[in-house]
Amino acid sequence: MIITQFFNLKRFFLLIKKDFYTQYKTYLTGLGAIFSILFIVNAASIISAKFWNFNLVFYPLTLFIGGFIFTSLSFNELYQEQSRTFYLTIPASTLEKFISKMLITSVGYVIVSLILYFLFSLIVFSLTTLFFRLAHTIFNPFHPTNWLCIRIYLITQSIFLFGAVYFKKNSLIKTILSIFIILILYILFFNGIVFLIYKITSINNQIYFSFDLFNILFKKSTNLPPIINNIKNIINYGNKIIFWFLLAPLLWTVTFFHLKEIEV
Repeated sequence: MIITQFFNLKRFFLLIKKDFYTQYKTYLTGLGAIFSILFIVNAASIISAKFWNFNLVFYPLTLFIGGFIFTSLSFNELYQEQSRTFYLTIPASTLEKFISKMLITSVGYVIVSLILYFLFSLIVFSLTTLFFRLAHTIFNPFHPTNWLCIRIYLITQSIFLFGAVYFKKNSLIKTILSIFIILILYILFFNGIVFLIYKITSINNQIYFSFDLFNILFKKSTNLPPIINNIKNIINYGNKIIFWFLLAPLLWTVTFFHLKEIEV
């Protein structure tokens, strides 16, 4: 009985159904606008179709841009006066509300985007072949690049889900700005540690820093002292562990508890 107070499977599926029917028109309208723009770009670039893969560029853009926008809008009803009371009184637990939004904007959006983008590429391929005798290739959902992008999206989407709950207005813009500020502070923090502990290593009048998230910050070299290379490796491995394994679970946890705090 205690478990069902927090999570009830039947109640959860009803909530997903409700959330889907509430938001699907917004999602379809947004994707329709994106595909309309992509259709024009696709048709205008078919002359160069042999030299590059259109879908490996524009599916990731559709995935990330559309997904981040939709995720940022996922909790709008929580902060709108006309819908706030209704949302707070929905007979579902905070955990169910959180998981429903998370699944719809992550796995749900990925599945929908793959299906719709494939149909879009099939239609565009048919039309441009018919009228121009040229066409970009049909979208391959199983291409390794697409799956790498999907993995990255499923992690980074958690940042925008947190932003959707934390920021009451303009969550997309505020989340992007927060990411930028945090990245800058993150870079300065690690480079500051290296500077304070080991100072700066100078080789052939070149200054090297340990952190290599952005290559523009330093020049790669095989002549770096072992201690600096060791620090670089530790930080790089640490970044990979944080990004691939810790970032999303941490943000999901923080998002859930913040949502719970709002609903109290």
